[in-house]
Amino acid sequence: MNTLPQKRTTIEIADKVTIEGKAGTFVAVRAKSSGTGTVTAFLPPSKLLSPKACAEALLDAGLKGLYEEKELVSLVEKARHNVFQEPLKIATTTGWHDSRYVFNGKIFGHNDPDILEVHPNMSRYEYPLNQDRALFQSVIELGATFDFLAFALMLAFAGPLLAMLDKTERPVIHIWGASRSGKTTLLNILNALIRPPTDRSLCAFDYTPRGMEEMLAKGNGQLMCFDELGTLDDARLNKAIEILPYFAGNGRGRVRSQGGGLDNSFPNLEWATIPVVTGERDLREFQGRKFGTGQDARLLTLPVPPGPQGGILSSRRLDTAAEYTRLIARLEAETKRYTGDDYERWIAHIAKNRAKVLKKFRKDVKNFTSRLAGPSPSNLERDIASKFAWFAACGSAMRRAKIIAWPKGRVGEVAQKFHDIDRDGKRSAIGSSEKQKTLARTILARVACGHFKPASSNDVDASGRHELGTIETHTSGKWLVIGREQLEQSFDASSEYVVETLRSVPKLLDHRKSSPYQQIRKGGVSRSVLKINYEQLISTAFPTS
Repeated sequence: MNTLPQKRTTIEIADKVTIEGKAGTFVAVRAKSSGTGTVTAFLPPSKLLSPKACAEALLDAGLKGLYEEKELVSLVEKARHNVFQEPLKIATTTGWHDSRYVFNGKIFGHNDPDILEVHPNMSRYEYPLNQDRALFQSVIELGATFDFLAFALMLAFAGPLLAMLDKTERPVIHIWGASRSGKTTLLNILNALIRPPTDRSLCAFDYTPRGMEEMLAKGNGQLMCFDELGTLDDARLNKAIEILPYFAGNGRGRVRSQGGGLDNSFPNLEWATIPVVTGERDLREFQGRKFGTGQDARLLTLPVPPGPQGGILSSRRLDTAAEYTRLIARLEAETKRYTGDDYERWIAHIAKNRAKVLKKFRKDVKNFTSRLAGPSPSNLERDIASKFAWFAACGSAMRRAKIIAWPKGRVGEVAQKFHDIDRDGKRSAIGSSEKQKTLARTILARVACGHFKPASSNDVDASGRHELGTIETHTSGKWLVIGREQLEQSFDASSEYVVETLRSVPKLLDHRKSSPYQQIRKGGVSRSVLKINYEQLISTAFPTS
C-alpha cells in the first residue's frame, strides 16, 4: 500500500480487498502509529465515499479515546488520493492459501502473484530466542523405541502435508484406555508440538454443533485435541459417535442464510482438521458405532494398554513401575516448558520446497497404502489403509528433511502396528455384530409368525403356555418377555450363547448387573425371564435402517 505520513499517524487505504469466508469485496482502512501500533477496519466499498464513516470505523476498531474524529477524517481524506488498487486477500484461517501457508499469524511461502495478509484478529506468538526444545528432542529420541510417541510425532506434523493433497476426508482418531495410562499426557504432547504456548488448552468434548464447527475451523490444516469423551452422558455420547466422524470428515458446517446480516455473525465454516479424542470406554459398547460401514474409514481407534502394562510406553517392557512413572513425569514437565518453534520450521520447509515435497509425499502415500492394505483389499480396507499411510508418509518426509534419524523402516513399522490393531478391532466387532444381527432377526421372525402374544404389563404369562413369550408395553417402551426355558427354541441356539451375545448389545436387555434374567411371580409360581427392548432389537437386526 502507498502511505501518506502525518504528524503521529499514517493512514493506508486498499480497495479490492477480499476476506476469506465473506462474500463480495471490501475496503481496508489502516491506521499506523508508533504509539498505538496498527489498527485496521474493513468496510463496504461505498463507505470510502465518506471519510467520516471511515474515521468512525477506525475509532471503533481500537482508536477511540486516543484520537479525535476530526483528526482521523482529515487523514482519511488525504489518504483517499493514494488508494492501493492491487487485489489484496485477507486470510482468516490457518492452512494453505494457494501456495502459501498461514499459521500463528504468519505467512509462509512466496507472496506472489496475489498479495496475502492475515486478518488482524489472528493472534501471533513470537517465540523466544532461547527456546526450550527438550520435549521435541525427547519425543524423537523415545519415538525410536516407543510406538505411541513415534505415531504421535507423525500425526502431529502431518497436517500441512495432508492439506496439499486433493480433497481428502479427515478421520477422527479415538485414543482410549484405562485411567492413568498416559492418554492425556499423549494429547498434551500433540497439542504442545503444534500450538504456541499461549494456545494449548485442550478442548472439552461438551459442545454445541456451532461450537464444534468453530473449533474445527480454528484448527484448519492441523489437529484439534479433545479431552475425555466421558464428559458426555451415554445418550449424547452415542449420538456423537454416530455423527462426529461424518460431520468432521465432511469439512463443512451447516449452510446458513446470508440475509439479515447473519453472514457477519455466523459465517459458513469449512475446515480440513483431524479431531483427536480421548476416552476411557470402548466405542464398541455403543449402538451408534456402526461396524462394516463407511464409519470404519472415518474413525481410527488406538487402544492404550493399562498403566501397569506400560500405557503409552508399552512397546518396550519397562524394568519397574517407577521407570514408567519417571518417564511420564519427564514428558509432562517438558510439555509444560516447551517453547520450541519446530512445527513452524517444518511448515517453512514444506512451503519453501512445496512441489518437491508434495511429489514425494504422494508417492509414499501410494506405496504405504498398498503395503498396509495387503493383497486384493476391498475399497473400505484400502480407504482405511490410506489414512495410516498418510502418517507413515509424513514420517518419511521428516526423515528426508533430517528432522528424525530413525531407521529407514521405523515409520512403516509403526504405521503397520496401529493399522493392524485398528483393523483387527473392527473385524472382531463385525463378527460380533453379525452374531447379534442373526439372533435379532431370528426372534423377529418368530414374532412375525405369531409365536408371541400381546400382554399388558400386569398380564405376564407365568404358566408356561405353548407361546414362546409375550409382548409387553410399558411407559419405558415395548418389550419381548421370554422364559428361560424357551430361549433355545426361540433363538435356535443355546441359552448360554444367546445370553452372551445379547448382553453385548447396549440397552437391549432389562436386567440386574448380577444376572441377565428377571424373576416374575404370579399365582405363587416364580419364573426366570429375559426382557428384550423391542426397538433396540429392531436396530440390532437392521442397523442401517
